[in-house]
Amino acid sequence: MISREQQTEQIALEQGISAEDSLVLAYIARHSEFIGMWMINNPHELKDAVRRFRTLRSKKSILEDIFAVNVLGMNDDEFMAHLRNVKMKEYINIAASDMCFGAPCLEVTANVSAFASAGCEAAYFYASNMLKAAHGTPRDEEGREVGFCVIGLGKLGGWELNFSSDIDVIYVYGSDLGKTDGADSLDNHTFFNRMAEYITRIIGERTKDGIVFRVDLRLRPDGDRGALAMPVRSYETYYETYGQSWERMMLLKALPVAGSKGVGEAFIRTVKPFVFRRSLDYNLMKDLEDIKKKINKRVELKGANVKHVKLGCGGIREIEFVVQTLQIINYPSNNNVFNSNTLRSLKILADANLLTPETSEMLTESYCFLRKLEHMAQIENERQTHTVPEKTETYPLYLERCGFATADEFETRYAEVTKRVNGEFAKLFKDAESDEGVMLVFDEDIAPDEAAVILKQLKINEPQECIKIIRRVMAGQKNRPRTSGDRQILKSLFIMILNGLGGKAGSVEVLANFERMFTSNTTIYMLHDIFSVAPVIIQKLINIFSYSRYLTDQIMSNRDLLDYIYDPKPMDFTAEKIKEDLFQYTEKYRDKEDLIPEAARIRHKMFVFNAGYAYLNKQTNIIETMRALTELARGTLDFAFSHVYEKLVERYGVPRTEDGRECGYLLVGLGKVGSIEMSFGSDIDLIFLYEGYGATDGEKSITNQEFYSKMVQRGITFLSAYSHNGYLYKTDMRLRPSGSSGTLVTTLAGFEEYQRKGAMLWEKQALMRSSVINYNSPLTAEFERIKAQALYICLIGDEGVKEIYEMRMRIENEKGLPYEKNDIKAGYGGLLDIEFAAQMFQLMHGCKFGELHTPNTHDAIHSAKDLGVISSRDFNSFHKGYLFFRHLENLVRIYDNTDTSRLPKEDKLLDRLAEFFGYKSGGAALLDEYNNIRRSVRAAFKRVFGKE
Repeated sequence: MISREQQTEQIALEQGISAEDSLVLAYIARHSEFIGMWMINNPHELKDAVRRFRTLRSKKSILEDIFAVNVLGMNDDEFMAHLRNVKMKEYINIAASDMCFGAPCLEVTANVSAFASAGCEAAYFYASNMLKAAHGTPRDEEGREVGFCVIGLGKLGGWELNFSSDIDVIYVYGSDLGKTDGADSLDNHTFFNRMAEYITRIIGERTKDGIVFRVDLRLRPDGDRGALAMPVRSYETYYETYGQSWERMMLLKALPVAGSKGVGEAFIRTVKPFVFRRSLDYNLMKDLEDIKKKINKRVELKGANVKHVKLGCGGIREIEFVVQTLQIINYPSNNNVFNSNTLRSLKILADANLLTPETSEMLTESYCFLRKLEHMAQIENERQTHTVPEKTETYPLYLERCGFATADEFETRYAEVTKRVNGEFAKLFKDAESDEGVMLVFDEDIAPDEAAVILKQLKINEPQECIKIIRRVMAGQKNRPRTSGDRQILKSLFIMILNGLGGKAGSVEVLANFERMFTSNTTIYMLHDIFSVAPVIIQKLINIFSYSRYLTDQIMSNRDLLDYIYDPKPMDFTAEKIKEDLFQYTEKYRDKEDLIPEAARIRHKMFVFNAGYAYLNKQTNIIETMRALTELARGTLDFAFSHVYEKLVERYGVPRTEDGRECGYLLVGLGKVGSIEMSFGSDIDLIFLYEGYGATDGEKSITNQEFYSKMVQRGITFLSAYSHNGYLYKTDMRLRPSGSSGTLVTTLAGFEEYQRKGAMLWEKQALMRSSVINYNSPLTAEFERIKAQALYICLIGDEGVKEIYEMRMRIENEKGLPYEKNDIKAGYGGLLDIEFAAQMFQLMHGCKFGELHTPNTHDAIHSAKDLGVISSRDFNSFHKGYLFFRHLENLVRIYDNTDTSRLPKEDKLLDRLAEFFGYKSGGAALLDEYNNIRRSVRAAFKRVFGKE
């Protein structure tokens, strides 16, 4: 008896098809019974099918084939038969591409998806015309035509349909307000639901010619009980009110595939906020893990030994979960990570450094391998199967079309691929690990003293107090005890926390802060979701709770700051970007003037938190941290004074010089803000200069001095006013010409005159650490000229050196003593030793070396060493001391956001500082190092001033 393969080849040759393509058709018939029988029964269609070979098919080219005949002249049965006929010819081409021509996975799935989209488009075109002929065109209340769209979901939306996929769709239309304009009029809702039924029947009804696609409508709101079609507005209401996590995952792949482009785009815009939250979504992760467990259970029920390439261990669904989870988590910080196609997404995630190139390549190869297995299982009889047909008579043929010579070869490859995929999946959904010993901590039958022994074994300090906190949290409040579910989640949380707490100073305070967070059940589940996915965050939170009461309180009052822990923002911001950001952030309050400072304080706190978080977790060094805090301060000051300037101009007009030009101004930062050495809690030293005398040009004109005096007063109020969100900065203007007795604002000419005739040496030292904050001002260059002429003229001699030395000693006597005060700045061998030495070098040698013209102490001592002004020995003492002292100062200040420069007296706090520096023997070791360094700095200070 002649085989199906031989019969197909013979028929193809009789139809005038080339020998090469006849063999291709024969090979397809050998492996696909349903296509082979169709070819034998429809020999006259084979030449048209072969015409498609070796071409890149698209929705457009497929629609051209569908509409090559007048479909509107057909009745329903004829049109449905026509679509199914086109499908079979398209599927012959797809089978040839996949099995014979080596087309890549992306091309094969795109071809199937393009046909599905074209089929839906044709069905929509036909149904729409038929219904309009019967009932008229649907219009809204203003007479505009209302559109309708077919939204593809799942594999159709991702443009990755397989050979025997069903298509997941939902139907959406523009508005239910209105009706059709025909004689037999229908309201819009009725009309579009009939259209949805019509399209579904055309595509999904099985006739004697087969089926185009099985249509699955169960993903619509309310599932089988819901309306087939709804307006955009109803979808929005549903997802905002009732939307669940699985629906977010489902809508990731939503794609308009047929009908009105405008309605489709409106739908995508509408659901986007539901799918992609603006900030990190914590509950989704647990939901995804639960879904995966259900999938595993279903596969288990089907049979543990069944190779289910879609839902099984290491299957397609696990790759899709990895991709979609990374997209949803990271979309708030990087909108570019999203693509509905799995293969394209893997490349995008690698480019965004969310997957390593190796992992992305492995998952890509695995996905293509598994999809190939899926296609080859389905192509035989157009069955929607995802199982490898191991126990069938045609298994050898399956292995052949999959490219394997033996079953053992296939088994080995399948095991390798699924193991690697599941390994990557397991990393993402790794359950919190626990051991039996730690679990005894939560056993109420274990006495607190015995439980404390377990914590002691974990090297947790003050275990008795820690046990009290843990037991208190586990019990809950008297009027609201913990449920069994709550306790289970808390156990997982505490195990992760305790594993990160071993050997840490301040265990009690850390756990007490977690207790504050665990007062809300919502927070408990949120934190469990975060820690399960990204356990590294536990240690980062512990660091914050250990080293900064200030940042801890910020988290407690604003849980949105957890986003900065999960996804810290870069620290490379500039003053200009900060200023622009604050203007944008406060823009919505422009008509509510009193809210602008408060909004600025809220935004500023976020930046400070981000800087503190990065610093405490050692993601930035001390120099980078001070630079970032300086840029933040400068941008904030420039914003505040620019805002005040705008408001004053609205009232008084623009200040102008006596010759009519706009009068510019300068915000000049001194001290740390001027020298790019801002620390946490620093005040701002400021002087204000303006171009010259004159008056404003408004109806209510005032002098420039009055204008800028008001500007300074209001600017300082803006910065220093206190609310429940704290304040921006305390400001100090006592370093202005003539100090507190001088005017708040000074003309540039007056400033130059003062520097030339009246400034004392200590004022020149202060000027050395100055920088223009609003550096885009046209007056900046003039200020730098005045500064250079005042400082870098080498007028300082032995008397000047002596005066600087004596000034330093006077400050130490007044502020730094006794020695045991441990004043990092003013005390013996402190920061001021280094700063005064650097300023002495600059004043002595600045006229010869431009490299010394810097406001920054760190840069100045480096330049002095490079120029040979200072010996390597003294440089090393100063440099080590500078970095060590700046670290200490910032650590002390960030604890309570204060401007203190003294080491804490409490042993517990000293132990935490020591821990940050890596001293295992605690605060005593830190104090020893501190004293050694300050003695080394003082010795170098004396040498450079010739006081040995």
